[in-house]
Amino acid sequence: MTAGSTEAPAPISVAQEALWYLHLLAPNGIGYNETVSIRKHGSFDPDAFAVAFNALVARHEAWRTTFEVRSGTPVQIVHPPEPVQLPLPDLGRLDPEAAERRAVEEVARMAKVPYDLRRGPLVRPLLVRFPGAEHRLYLGLHHIVFDGVSLYRIVLPELVALYDAAASGDDAALGDQPAHYGDYARDEQEWIEGPRARRRMARAAERLGGTPVASLPLDFSRRESPGFRGAAVAISLDAQLVERLKGIARGAGATLFQVLGAAWSVLLARSGGRDDVAFGTAADLRRRPEFESVVGYSLTPVVLRVALGGRPSFRELIGRVRNETLDALDTLVPFERLVRELQPKAPPGANPLYQTIVIFEPTMPSPDPAWSLQLMEVELADAVGGCRLDLELQLDERPDGHIAGRLLYDRELFERASAQRIAGHFARVLDALAADPDADALGVSITTEADRRWLRDRHAASIRWAPATVHGLIEERAGTRPDARAVSFGAESISYATLCQRAEGVARGLRANGVGEGAVVALPATPSIELVVTALGVLRAGAAHLLIDPGLPSEALGRVVAASGAVLLDPTVACRSSPEARGAPAAGREGARCCLVHASDPDGPPRVAGMSHGAVLDMARTFALELGIGPNHATAVLAHALHATAALDLWMPLISGARIVLAPEALSFDGANLSRLIASERIAVLHASPETWRSLLASGLRAARGVSVLCDAPLDEELADELSDRYRLVFHTLRAHPSGLYAALGRIERGRPITIGAPIAHARIDVLDEDGRPVPPGLVGRLVVTAEGLEPSVQGGDAPDSAGSSVERTSLDTGALARWRSGGELELVPTLGRER
Repeated sequence: MTAGSTEAPAPISVAQEALWYLHLLAPNGIGYNETVSIRKHGSFDPDAFAVAFNALVARHEAWRTTFEVRSGTPVQIVHPPEPVQLPLPDLGRLDPEAAERRAVEEVARMAKVPYDLRRGPLVRPLLVRFPGAEHRLYLGLHHIVFDGVSLYRIVLPELVALYDAAASGDDAALGDQPAHYGDYARDEQEWIEGPRARRRMARAAERLGGTPVASLPLDFSRRESPGFRGAAVAISLDAQLVERLKGIARGAGATLFQVLGAAWSVLLARSGGRDDVAFGTAADLRRRPEFESVVGYSLTPVVLRVALGGRPSFRELIGRVRNETLDALDTLVPFERLVRELQPKAPPGANPLYQTIVIFEPTMPSPDPAWSLQLMEVELADAVGGCRLDLELQLDERPDGHIAGRLLYDRELFERASAQRIAGHFARVLDALAADPDADALGVSITTEADRRWLRDRHAASIRWAPATVHGLIEERAGTRPDARAVSFGAESISYATLCQRAEGVARGLRANGVGEGAVVALPATPSIELVVTALGVLRAGAAHLLIDPGLPSEALGRVVAASGAVLLDPTVACRSSPEARGAPAAGREGARCCLVHASDPDGPPRVAGMSHGAVLDMARTFALELGIGPNHATAVLAHALHATAALDLWMPLISGARIVLAPEALSFDGANLSRLIASERIAVLHASPETWRSLLASGLRAARGVSVLCDAPLDEELADELSDRYRLVFHTLRAHPSGLYAALGRIERGRPITIGAPIAHARIDVLDEDGRPVPPGLVGRLVVTAEGLEPSVQGGDAPDSAGSSVERTSLDTGALARWRSGGELELVPTLGRER
């Protein structure tokens, strides 16, 4: 092949086409602005360097190219060589640190100026003199005209040869260019439409079909139109560790890149709770020998999809990454065409198929020890602040054997502390891999001492309240505000004084019939004032209440009653037959059982579980404090889930002096009429499940800016945004125990990922790995709740001990996956496995 003419416009390559359209969408973006430094130590001739640099630009058309549209198609326009001036700012008189700071400031200022792809130039050189007889060429480029292969394999050797020749007065023996970038683009255009490329495309589509989106510990919600504003944190791996990793790679028949990719796969899996992960890297599309000396953008992203199922060892995982890399290279096609073929689904604002990338530049032989090229300067990348993906792991092996690099992160998605933690965890995975390559890759502990301190801080002592009982606190409210309304249902309301007086009558009747401390009383959870009076009377008698789903068939109801050892009571009858009572002492203590909850089990007998007064109050007081509930507030209680949520929905308002407004059963699914109730009763808080919220919104529930809402987990982003737009505050809560304990509460804010917040008072939440070890923030584990006064769930025939709950702390595995966020909130993670 002979070099094509530079007079006629050449087509652009597939990779360039993608950058061209991205530029049209964001002409002021700097995500593809790159800066590298070429360094010369020792004697330096600036005039000879200027001659060499101009000769290099003249030799490679890509660096004299601009882009425009002709006949509706973007093309390359190659311009004749023009002299490039290289002024030489002198920082040699400064101390080294000051010189570095000054250079970074100046180069960052240059790099932040957007490139005009139509007008150019797309190459910005800045030559700087440093202390210690060092000179650097800071070379700013738009990615559309270069790649890493160009720089290491072509630019540096040719620049050194041209400089040596200019300094000595000789001619550089580089020979003629066999081809130019336009020739490469024409050849690619023909190849990509051919049968071989189509066969590769089909195989790649089969390999990558259904690739999952990375589940990363984001600090902020993803935007539909990302701004590509990034920053960088440093990564450094010492030479001794690198040598051990190389030895493991040789033993596995793999490359060092594949070892690094295996470690990154472990971190992605541990961060997202998945055993099917994907990340990108870069592959060279220069398929023919004559293109090996062509400077330009000839790389394409290649997606590596790594399976971690079956708990592989590190060594086995390295083999999987090696095989996946070979498969990916064997099916290599321009990424943009692959995306067009697959049309993968990705969240708005997310890159298709992969959201993180791993780039590794091995040590390249230098043409002269006095010269070096550095592509990954952390301080400069941090100052410029561009990024293209969620996370970019860029690693560069240095001549002394250590690896220096940077983790670029999107500042719209991650806080700096989170990026630093991710970089630290990656280093810990590599340490574990090097120490024992036969260890379970997903089972190694990568918790640092800083992580352990962070976790200890999460479990520091929380607020302490004086011991009390539920009915005792409600009676205190009745003593201070006896005439305040306590419960409303339809047109009827009762005051706190009346509520407590009638409840004492129920308690006296129960005690007269032998129902007292340690007993369980089952009550059908049909909304009525009598239900609240009777439930409170049960507590005052020293017994525990069990609200029964009124929709249960009679046979199932009988099984629940038998499983709990309860006495079934009709609240209407209990209230009507209650004797008069004034001032009788209340039974019960903080550690005694307060309530039980039942759950139907289609494969077996019903299950029941309970909570003590202390556990209910810890939950209720935490929620009241966070929601700001107090006297003069009203909370609406929906009927259909009351049997499961009574411990929160009934007792949280009443211990706070607020009023309960019981909604009839029909309003649980009638948004229009519920809206009228909210307005007429001036409701301040409404609690429902996600399914109920969706049903209510669909049936006409109106916005009410004075209302705070509670939504049980799991809450998705679409529903969270709709609720946030309609109501004053939105809280997300986790019902973590079958007894009805809500163990965590978090406020939902637009622009922040959805969390369940922090544990309630006196509850401890741990996120544990498969071996029961706490996992550090950002990584996924099983969510385990520990609290006082919880009774484990038991099935029929094994009723709870009637002596009541103890104050011992009980740990319960919720079955949910979660991760700590850097701010101390808990984020639930969908339990997704391999999708391949």
